[in-house]
Amino acid sequence: MRDSEPLMKTDEQAIWLYDGLCGFCSWSVRFLLAHEVGPSSRFVAIQSGLGRQLATDHDIDPDEPSTFLFLEQGRAYQKSDGLIALARHLRWPWRAMGGMRVIPRSLRDRLYDTLARNRFRIMGRKQSCDLPPPHVRARFVLPDS
Repeated sequence: MRDSEPLMKTDEQAIWLYDGLCGFCSWSVRFLLAHEVGPSSRFVAIQSGLGRQLATDHDIDPDEPSTFLFLEQGRAYQKSDGLIALARHLRWPWRAMGGMRVIPRSLRDRLYDTLARNRFRIMGRKQSCDLPPPHVRARFVLPDS
């Protein structure tokens, strides 16, 4: 889906707002696609018009994002809470990541922030968003080329 197409209602399906230029984020999207229970999520690159708007609406700088955003059933989750919410969409054993909620949020978010600060060092920065495979392309909102 491109920005020029009608916008989806954000309360109908879970939405993962991700940095399409981040190698780690792109890998994470591919991981979810490979391990999801079913096609329950949409993926919105922060570089798209809708992505920029969602980021701004949730106090995330779209030009320097420090977290991803996971929207589900009208609620917005960031940082480690986002990972826990996202885990509900994964098959076992990955779904067990939801058990992280027993760890205090301050500690979880400190670990998340450390990873987020180093994500480009870990897996690099891309020049453009990956084009998703044809069988899942309809679930993505990408920037106009």
